[in-house]
Amino acid sequence: MNLLDKGRLMEALTVCEETPGPVAAVVKAGLRHATADEAALRFAVQEAALAELPVLERRIGSLAAVAQIAPLLGLLGTLLGMIRTFWLFNQGGNYATPVVLAEGMWVALLAAATGLAVAIPAHLARHFLAGRVRALVHDMEWVSNDLMRFLLRRDRAGEPAVRGAAGGPVPTGVER
Repeated sequence: MNLLDKGRLMEALTVCEETPGPVAAVVKAGLRHATADEAALRFAVQEAALAELPVLERRIGSLAAVAQIAPLLGLLGTLLGMIRTFWLFNQGGNYATPVVLAEGMWVALLAAATGLAVAIPAHLARHFLAGRVRALVHDMEWVSNDLMRFLLRRDRAGEPAVRGAAGGPVPTGVER
């Protein structure tokens, strides 16, 4: 905003180019269409935000799948361990040894613990990343609204929204 107040659009665009992240990409799209009408400016900002969302959400679905499937795999391992225990118990005749019972129970408990040990961190990571995405989306909305208000307010006041390097209006080639 400080650069735009001074009429230095190119510097503001350079700052956006050098700044990584989705918020800078949305601001850059708005600055590229700074001289456009309100509908075109709004469309450019929304299009940039929609392009950034899949990048932000790309791994969250995988984490959710791991968090949901890991306990099921642990349960499957538990059931297989119990099946093995009872099968060995059945093969032992009338007298089953504690070693046979302990071996199958050990497999069952280990499988359940492993499933939970994978699911809990995956679920926490998914929750954390989803919160970060929500915060970034909020930031993108906030910044784009501020930028649009700033550009449109200056345009309605009769001043050029932004000036080029020589202090005159921005050349139309900057829009794209």
